[in-house]
Amino acid sequence: MKRILAALLVLACAACGSTGGGEGERYTIEGLALSPDGQKVAVQFTDHELKRAGFGLFDRKSRDFTPLPPPPGGRAYIDPSFSADGKSLVAVSDNQLYLIDLATLAADRLTGGGGGFKENPVIAPDGSGVLYVGSSPARLEFVKLPERTEIEVLPAEYGFGTISAPAFGGPDRVIFLAADPRNPEIFEQVSQFPGARAATDRHSYGLKFGSTPEMILKNLWIEGKNKSAWYSGPEDLRASKDALKIVYIDKVGGAPELFLIENSGIRQLTHLNGVMRLPAISFDGTTVAFAGDGSRNSLRYDLHIVDLASGRDESAGLLHRLKLPSE
Repeated sequence: MKRILAALLVLACAACGSTGGGEGERYTIEGLALSPDGQKVAVQFTDHELKRAGFGLFDRKSRDFTPLPPPPGGRAYIDPSFSADGKSLVAVSDNQLYLIDLATLAADRLTGGGGGFKENPVIAPDGSGVLYVGSSPARLEFVKLPERTEIEVLPAEYGFGTISAPAFGGPDRVIFLAADPRNPEIFEQVSQFPGARAATDRHSYGLKFGSTPEMILKNLWIEGKNKSAWYSGPEDLRASKDALKIVYIDKVGGAPELFLIENSGIRQLTHLNGVMRLPAISFDGTTVAFAGDGSRNSLRYDLHIVDLASGRDESAGLLHRLKLPSE
């Protein structure tokens, strides 16, 4: 589904120019991931002028952007995620998972064949494998390393219509957002919430490997529904090491803002009063990133970096640095 939407976006923006004149931005940021220490950013983007997708690494200190070529014969990587040690990056190309060595930039394909989509991979904290979202219905699969055998973490009978990017809450625990549970018992649990629309609302779940998913962070739904009858759940949840810090996007006065869950408390991190999407948090929990703009008119989604210690929001000016690899 994300690939279809991305293709439609490219077609819709085909008339966009590179600069000025009301023609719009040349580039659109489509995906973000922070390195464990928050110093590097993996970026998935679209070049509307050349009508091509791109991918690369942005160094916050040097302000350099390094484009990464796709695998031989493949398309640009999407859905990036760093390993806990910062030495590797996992991403998707042509519906297959690739492990990229950041020292050499060599890519190693982890999967092959298979129906449905492979999306949102994340490397286990101990490096023992890669968890990803499979489809038909949406479920969770784990590729063990180095043997590359696959294990069903969330089988089809406990699948969902959609599952967002999962995050590890420990070596064998994950959290994720999902909608439309296919298990009758979970569907009934969701339906019991005030004003719930089980087929479309997003709820938070926790899962221990070998067990069944359980609803978590229920207060997010209750508080959100109290604010608006049209509330459909938090957007795009991400977590640091052991899920000690969790970030997500929710609306305030109709505008999306970034929130942090820490020590059972919730804190609003941004007051952008504009537009934002694609939240990310570093594994060490020091840094948060998102694509956003303080103006609701220009819809200029540039990279923002938030230091959680100081609360400082820095616009990185990434849109001026993006580029495709040389032919």
